[in-house]
Amino acid sequence: MSIAFRSMGMSIVEIGLPSFVESLAGSLTSYGIIIGTFSVTQCIFQYPYATISDKLGRRKVVLFGMLVYLLGTVLCFTAQDIAQLIIYRAIQGAGAYTSILQAIIGDIYKKDEHSKGMGYHTLYMNIGYFLGFVLGGFMSSFFGFRSIFLIQGLLIIFSFIVIFIVLKEKNNVKQKNEEEKNMDFNIASIKILLKERQYIYTLLLNWVRWFLFGFITVYLI
Repeated sequence: MSIAFRSMGMSIVEIGLPSFVESLAGSLTSYGIIIGTFSVTQCIFQYPYATISDKLGRRKVVLFGMLVYLLGTVLCFTAQDIAQLIIYRAIQGAGAYTSILQAIIGDIYKKDEHSKGMGYHTLYMNIGYFLGFVLGGFMSSFFGFRSIFLIQGLLIIFSFIVIFIVLKEKNNVKQKNEEEKNMDFNIASIKILLKERQYIYTLLLNWVRWFLFGFITVYLI
């Protein structure tokens, strides 16, 4: 559910943001920078959040990430110029809890059921994106450009409440054995990954996919 709400909030903003940028005397380039800034800070904070969640537990880190994301959303709602909007979108991206939601799926589903869990993850994410595009256009047209951040904030608050009440911590750090410690992500493991051609190809394809998505979105909207 939280995955669907997060995707919905993101697509709501993507569909209504061009009009908001235009109202602040921004250009198409400004829109691209605003979208890109969110993606960059989200990428930067994914690894620290994931590492901390392995030590402190998923629930705490997800809730903290949601609060950061909510703070950025509220600030975006109050933005008065393009520079402020870029900075506030960067703060939004710093609430990078997506990877933790995926890790929670790994904690909940057994090893032989991970594909099933990721299938549900993808399903809810795509449903959220679809509903967000529809709702974002409606909200932007009838309630003004800033309403996209208002509805996004409400979705985050609802998700926060659901996770706070429903999610129980399953990641017991104290029981982490030596084998798991050896799997910790560090510089040495990064070097090993970079030597794997399949990993490099996957990274490149993923980069091309998101580049094309962002590029096409800017000019379609």
